Amino acid sequence: MKVGYFDCFSGISGDMALGAIVDAGVPIELVQSHLDSLRLPIQLKSEKVKRCGLEGLKIHVKVPEETDSRYLPEIRAMIDSSTLTIRAKSIAHNVFQNLGVAEARAHGIPLERVHFHEVGALDSIADILGVAIGIDHLGLDRIEASPIAVGSGTVKCDHGVMPVPTPATAFLLEGIPIGPSPSAGELTTPTGAALIKTLVQSFGPLPSMTLSKVGLGAGTKTFIGHPNMVRLFLGEVFSPAGQKNLGDEVLLLQTNLDDQTPEQIAFLMEELMEQGALDAWITPIVMKKGRGAQEISVLILPKDRELVEAKIFAQTRSLGIRYLKMDRTKLDREMTTVQTRWGPVPGKVRILGENHSFHPEYEDCARIARQTGTPLQEIQEVAKLAYRQIG
Repeated sequence: MKVGYFDCFSGISGDMALGAIVDAGVPIELVQSHLDSLRLPIQLKSEKVKRCGLEGLKIHVKVPEETDSRYLPEIRAMIDSSTLTIRAKSIAHNVFQNLGVAEARAHGIPLERVHFHEVGALDSIADILGVAIGIDHLGLDRIEASPIAVGSGTVKCDHGVMPVPTPATAFLLEGIPIGPSPSAGELTTPTGAALIKTLVQSFGPLPSMTLSKVGLGAGTKTFIGHPNMVRLFLGEVFSPAGQKNLGDEVLLLQTNLDDQTPEQIAFLMEELMEQGALDAWITPIVMKKGRGAQEISVLILPKDRELVEAKIFAQTRSLGIRYLKMDRTKLDREMTTVQTRWGPVPGKVRILGENHSFHPEYEDCARIARQTGTPLQEIQEVAKLAYRQIG
């Protein structure tokens, strides 16, 4: 299983995270090409810099000065219109959603009216989408992190002088361990905190792994006594038997609905998967007094509980959601692409020891079926055969 670990000994910001990801092997040209699809004046430039004698990568985001504000619906539309992959779009959506929820809570306003000036500025859009592109390109199955250094003192922003961590950053880091800060000042920004909240599944010391790469992303500030950087460790995690699998904890959320239309429930399921649910399904049930109903089940990571529950309450008339903590063991998997007579078909490889099986992505096969009139089953079988021929 491919694992990434963010060492946030000096906090984390959007540009630091992007720098670490590019330094770890993601081509900056790949990130730039996807950002170009937004049709925004964003240009990336990388530079090797030193912070307290340690060399890392600084990502410079070249953008014109902005005076306009952006709101969450506009940013969502920009992400949807881009060339990012489905996974990268999902990551970017969730980062901005988490950021928006925290800002709305900090300022006491509705989510859709959050004033995305700083976090919606072009450089922040570049950082968040760039990180999403990089995580997807690296094919990471799991991301962990150290406790987060947040800094201390105050910082000046659009709303005036704020304490460190700023209110939005503090809300984003609820439930996340924070550690000692080596310097005063803002070490973790709202964008950095939103990335951590969205991406990281567990916190603690560096896990045992076969280390493959270390990327160092440098921040803009220079501190005396410690390098202003974040480190990204990439590696493989193995079970004691040598099988590449890993256990983690998930939550099963369930609610019963007896007064929603099939269209409304179908829309809810799409929204839950877009929100980052690992899986979601519907079970027909009979409730008290013989009422027919639907049991909605959603499998999520613990960090996503608040957002998923908010989505269920917003889209249904549910009065309550029950949840159950569960442990699971995951087989290793990897993404690959096979060539067919219709063109490339991406898919997921399930790995069980020496046995590998390929499962083509449904959406890509469905797109080919619609374009060519070929039966969906035939496309899927041809793609599987193409993988077996490679092996």
